[in-house]
Amino acid sequence: MDRIMAVVTKEAKYSERFCDYVNRSDKLSILAVPFENMESCFEYSKKHGIELLISDASLSSTCKYGEEHCTAGDIDAVKRIFLADSVHEGSVVSDDGFAAFSGGSIVLNKYQSAESLMSQVIERAGCDNLVRTHVNTAGHASVIGIYSPIMRCGKTSFALTMCRDLSRRSRVLYINLEEFPPVLKLLKAEKPEGGGLSEAVYKLKQGRLDESSIRALISSSSGIDWIAPVTDPEDNSSISGDDYAELIAEILKNTDYDYLILDMNRFSGQADALIELCGVVYMPCGEDAISLMKKESFIEYIQNERNEKWKSKLKWIKLPEPAAYSAGVSYLDSLLYGDMGDLVRDINRR
Repeated sequence: MDRIMAVVTKEAKYSERFCDYVNRSDKLSILAVPFENMESCFEYSKKHGIELLISDASLSSTCKYGEEHCTAGDIDAVKRIFLADSVHEGSVVSDDGFAAFSGGSIVLNKYQSAESLMSQVIERAGCDNLVRTHVNTAGHASVIGIYSPIMRCGKTSFALTMCRDLSRRSRVLYINLEEFPPVLKLLKAEKPEGGGLSEAVYKLKQGRLDESSIRALISSSSGIDWIAPVTDPEDNSSISGDDYAELIAEILKNTDYDYLILDMNRFSGQADALIELCGVVYMPCGEDAISLMKKESFIEYIQNERNEKWKSKLKWIKLPEPAAYSAGVSYLDSLLYGDMGDLVRDINRR
């Protein structure tokens, strides 16, 4: 069961940014989830036990609503911390922004750096048990492939959610190999001036791809490190699976990522060459008649053409219904904190 820290403030961007910082950090073994009001927080808690509740001090009078849901298995009561932007009457405030209400409730200065606030949550609020004791120190990257012969199956949504979850405790690089990638729009990013995969393969073939040029191709947004995908279908079709395999090998050699996640588009000339580099390949599949027929055809092909070691890497998975896209709500957040995120966290714990 995931350990959940709920952050409830009236400022949506504040809670989202603080939660993103906590989840990107490798210091806490807890998932931070943002909420705009107590009602949505308690509705969420009906399916997910909340261990730590951080909220605006002005919301303290409503905190008891639904308290019976706001507990995790062996936790007797939710640990509560309040955020305030000024000194409240009856409170004692220290120089570093820590305070305690006269009634014993903990209140912290709301407007301070995320690093400072996170440190105070650990040190001042008696939450030492949230500190992560294990960090991935394997010394080399694990390559995770995501591919499916079935179109519109949630493959990219799953891949991005896995990136964001793994990024909470590890260094992760996302590479999308689709013909018409939606990634830049999902990440709300422009194509970097330094180019992307097309530029990387071009330099590779010229023998000019080194550590500095690889790092120059990497961008970061929405909690994900990524290399811009090929946006011209003609470029994509001219790059072979062997070219991509050689490129991935160079990236592994010249970076210190813990995970590379490959979002693959086609089998022949791409996935068939890259699966050799992958430790595992997750394959989303629907349950409608056409999807099952495509799955069956794919299985029939690899049964005859591939060895058992290669086939053992393929893991078929059933994805939840993807969240509806809304311009007013972060689609990636709706994935990470919803059913898709629950599935990904379950997979990553195995």
